[in-house]
Amino acid sequence: MDRLPERLRDMLGWTWIGPGGHLVNYPLRGGKLMNMIGTIERNDWQVESWYTQGSNEECARDFAGWHEDVQTLIRAAPSVMKWAFMERAPRQTWSVGRATLLGDACHATLPFLAQGAVMSIEDGVVLGRCLDKYADPVEALHRYEQARVERTSAMVRGAKENTSRFHESALATEEGAIAYMESEWSRDPIRDRYDWLYRYDRPPADLPAGIRVLDLTNILSGPYAHYQMGLLGAEVIKVENPKDGDLARKLGASPVLNAQLMGTSFLAQNAGKLSVTVDLKHPEGKALFRDLVASADVLVENFRPGVMDRLGFSHEALRAANPGLIYCAISGFGQNGPLAGNPAYDQI
Repeated sequence: MDRLPERLRDMLGWTWIGPGGHLVNYPLRGGKLMNMIGTIERNDWQVESWYTQGSNEECARDFAGWHEDVQTLIRAAPSVMKWAFMERAPRQTWSVGRATLLGDACHATLPFLAQGAVMSIEDGVVLGRCLDKYADPVEALHRYEQARVERTSAMVRGAKENTSRFHESALATEEGAIAYMESEWSRDPIRDRYDWLYRYDRPPADLPAGIRVLDLTNILSGPYAHYQMGLLGAEVIKVENPKDGDLARKLGASPVLNAQLMGTSFLAQNAGKLSVTVDLKHPEGKALFRDLVASADVLVENFRPGVMDRLGFSHEALRAANPGLIYCAISGFGQNGPLAGNPAYDQI
């Protein structure tokens, strides 16, 4: 982040779209890092590896003529990796006998709806319900497949369609871009296009009444899982830092909503939750948080490994306050080991 000029250090996410490509950038690790992902349409390179080394020069050539802030981001990048996105038709048959598929194995998708991991979570929930409901495993897997194929196929098609929306040729001119953004990316078109996706409502599971879940997570990994818990009948309380809150509040395609701390990324992951701000570094905040823990059944956090320990809320300390508490810590590479401190970013 310290390589960037002041104007690009804001805790905001940006989406840059143009003819034949798009680029997103967003801060990570409390603003210490700025991640950047650029997508360009081409058919001369098809290596799927995440570890192929790219170069700033190649990336700059791909985005030649784009906004100067895009060029600045590219020049400031300490390293550039590259991989290919491949389009694949969703499978219509997932199960054979007592074996089945779920997640990317049956509906691999481009990332332009940000729904790949989401659909995997939904698959797991529906699969579990079918196995509970039907005594015959073969019938259970068949019912699971029937329940999921249409929705996941629509998601794969929607992600592919967004490629052309992000890369529209009309974006080449200011006049064309203004008209295109109004017709495709204003509030009503977005609602009409994605209402089916975000209003997916399954019958509630038989969760015990009164389950209370404390959501200390940010961005993607965790917030969506808690959203699912809420749909299943749990009371979910989102606990945020009063100074900054969830970074996702500032992420989304609408600058107006981002400025109001109600970015579309945040809204999609946190609907239906209760909300409270608590300063976990202040003595009064610590006392309030201990009261919340005492009343909770589940706590999930996705801080960097060691953060909760330093705050005085290690797993052992929280279990001492509430022996029945289920504690889940999400991290990219585990809570210990040589990669534990590495940042990660995904919807898991």
